[in-house]
Amino acid sequence: MTDEAAPLRAVDILDSVSDGFVSIGPDWRYTYVNAKGAELLGRGGLVGKHYWQEYPEAAGTAFALAYERVMTSRRPETLEDHYEPWDRWFENRIFPTKDGGIAIYFTEITLRKRAERDLVEAEARYRAMVEQGPAVTYVFDLHESPAYITYISPQVESMLGYPTSAWIDDPRFWMSILHPDDRDRVVDEDIRTIQAEEQLLAEYRLLAADGRAVWVRDRAVVVRDRYGVPLVRQGGLFDVTELKESEAVPRPEGFSYGKASGGMKFLRRMAAWSIPISSAKRSIARSTTYVASGRPAPR
Repeated sequence: MTDEAAPLRAVDILDSVSDGFVSIGPDWRYTYVNAKGAELLGRGGLVGKHYWQEYPEAAGTAFALAYERVMTSRRPETLEDHYEPWDRWFENRIFPTKDGGIAIYFTEITLRKRAERDLVEAEARYRAMVEQGPAVTYVFDLHESPAYITYISPQVESMLGYPTSAWIDDPRFWMSILHPDDRDRVVDEDIRTIQAEEQLLAEYRLLAADGRAVWVRDRAVVVRDRYGVPLVRQGGLFDVTELKESEAVPRPEGFSYGKASGGMKFLRRMAAWSIPISSAKRSIARSTTYVASGRPAPR
């Protein structure tokens, strides 16, 4: 490549990148704006124009302050922030240049930030529903062997007397507190339904911290993503000790504990929440850049 061709080649490369790129001289005048930069800024013809005269509303923003710091310190910075004048989010990578100015690569991340906000709100609603519900809710990660609990709601502490950390830190904790007379039957059924990806419905005893035998009804469903791939097993433990102890008492014809508990209805509501939350997490992870058409972006 000849010396004359090198600058043209550099311009071609900068115009082909997906990020906006601008360079600003030590006198705060634009010396270069690539095609994507002009698109994100919502205007062309900036070369030779003074930054502060073109964008006086930027004064005092996190972006303008970062530009001033790099211009003075000659040390690069990366900034991700909300640009208040346009109500949009951007990521900037700012570098000092040899001529005493700065170069800025920037991209809009508004869509990702909105998705993150929506995810936080959805998880807060989901947690409120779970932790105020009638059951001890738990989530098993099916991608590990053996499957282990990644979440259990705080109601378990009042039901059995163990902290939630005991269940999460020890993958075999649940098995260790199964009543010896129920252990083989329940473990076999648990393994079978996990392998068959079927609903679990079982009644068994767990040994509480104070030595009591607590009868629980364990209902669990497999939650899948939109492609049908199993993500987790999500379940609820219902304390049915009083019901089991009163089984000898005559009951009205047609009565069933299953109808009385409403457990599956509760689990279906949980599953309906968990699928969009999982999808939102994958969407954020895949997210790269986003450009909203027809509106400007930060410099």
